[in-house]
Amino acid sequence: MLLGLFLQILLILAGPFRRIVSHKGLHFLLWSAYVLADVTAIFAVGIIASKQADYSNHYGNAHTNSILHTFWAPFLLAHLGGPDPITALSPEDNELWLRHFFSLFTQSISVAYVFYQSLTPNKLLVPSLLMFLCGIIKYAERACALYCASTKTFRDSILKEPDSISEKWDKYIPKEDAERRVRTDLKPLEVVQYGFLCFTNFKGLLVNLIFSYDLHTRSREFFLARSLDDAFRVVEVELNFLYDILFTKLPVVYHPIGFVCRAVSVGAIVTSLVRFHYVDKKHFKGFEVEITYSLLIGGIVLEVIAFFMLVFSDWTVVKLEGSPHINPNDQS
Repeated sequence: MLLGLFLQILLILAGPFRRIVSHKGLHFLLWSAYVLADVTAIFAVGIIASKQADYSNHYGNAHTNSILHTFWAPFLLAHLGGPDPITALSPEDNELWLRHFFSLFTQSISVAYVFYQSLTPNKLLVPSLLMFLCGIIKYAERACALYCASTKTFRDSILKEPDSISEKWDKYIPKEDAERRVRTDLKPLEVVQYGFLCFTNFKGLLVNLIFSYDLHTRSREFFLARSLDDAFRVVEVELNFLYDILFTKLPVVYHPIGFVCRAVSVGAIVTSLVRFHYVDKKHFKGFEVEITYSLLIGGIVLEVIAFFMLVFSDWTVVKLEGSPHINPNDQS
């Protein structure tokens, strides 16, 4: 259990460095943690289910020693969901989205079976169900992120966009202004906004979509009108958005439904901690109570870290400020 929590903390803290650090040691560490996190969670769910069956056969109902084990099972489902900064290690992993949806179904059945083995009496049934809801949401977020980043879904989503690529570019960068090539420095906010605009325009290159010659010419003129430093800053932001689309949960979390689900999952784990704190624990083993507190507090810490990552991400800037409204070629 604690190994799974440690791996989640490692992934959420070290995952963001993957986009800026090319050291093989870091990549091997993340690969090991990524693979081991799934294996550990699935193995632990199986162990808990097996022990619950043994308790049920020997005692006929939920035994005191098994109640906490039942409460632990949903945490493993949440661990299968993984942290926000890393849902896939390579684009090929996104094509396995169907396997993860199937795994979500089978592991949910396994956890439900654990609950069935200890329905009554179980003083932790309510917090266990809340954590079960949290676990389903977390794993569903990961499966949806993989689905959205898969090649076919990603391509279809671009083709279904209402505005054409050239219209988006024309709206914020008039042709006559782009051709003036007046070099002015971009503000940090403008860098993010134009980086997102470039991402929106050119993300289709990932799935081999072809763009017009006019768009190619216009984008070239835009970058020629920028200083070397600003051009690279805009491209860096654009690549960050592409990375987030392919390898993180951010696009799913920022969807209105994803935002609501995230709020529900956070509320569920906080409520579970409060309910567990006021449960009579005198019949529980001390070290198992400590493990449970570690899982609950660790889960909340992960949510807090994820929250601050969301708040300070470029996606938040774009959501709050929208597209650029200042012509970058106008001198101030």
